Amino acid sequence: MQKEKKSPDVTQDVPTEAHSPQQLGESAASLWQQHGIPVVLGVAIAALLLGGLFLYRSHQGNAAERASEMLRVATNSKQLEEVVTQYPSTAAAKTAMLALAKNQYDSGNYAMATETYGKFLEKYPTHEMAGVAALGKVHAMEATGQYEQALAGYTDFLQRYPQYFLKPDAMLGKARMLEQLGRLDEARTSYEDFIAAYPKHPQSQEAEEALARIKKKSGKPASTNP
Repeated sequence: MQKEKKSPDVTQDVPTEAHSPQQLGESAASLWQQHGIPVVLGVAIAALLLGGLFLYRSHQGNAAERASEMLRVATNSKQLEEVVTQYPSTAAAKTAMLALAKNQYDSGNYAMATETYGKFLEKYPTHEMAGVAALGKVHAMEATGQYEQALAGYTDFLQRYPQYFLKPDAMLGKARMLEQLGRLDEARTSYEDFIAAYPKHPQSQEAEEALARIKKKSGKPASTNP
């Protein structure tokens, strides 16, 4: 029987009660973009436009600072939701959304975690952390026993993000789903591929143990050689 899993490693850098939100914020996009307004009118009107632009930029900058401060001190899901809803256009809101999804997963609210990760992908499909949301969503599916869907999710992730830093997690997840679905020959090959590609990975022992289980179930020797 599969051991109960803790929060997936895919969000290990996303802020929670035990992690500073600043960790992930460092890798997010710039806090706000510069906007230029063409000055083609007279001197007086141009001055008004430039003055308005200054106030707009000042407001945007202040909003980003407030959002970042709220994120820095956030300690629960409600506070993270406030960052997302009050300052949706800031980089802090993106970070808060990932942190919120992780908190939802950690609390066992897998349906909400799936939804939150999905919203992140809909709003920010090209974000540098989109892969984190994609794999987090698949982990939530796995946690609810949706093994067919999770297998499809892990397979899709490996195709979409072939060089992503979370590739080992997706490879191991795919192997787990094959094993859960009783596709033991495929699971065995997947575990062996994982060990061959990442022999020193922290989860290599998990793969070794899985191969031993499969050997016991199928009566075939488990080889870990590439």
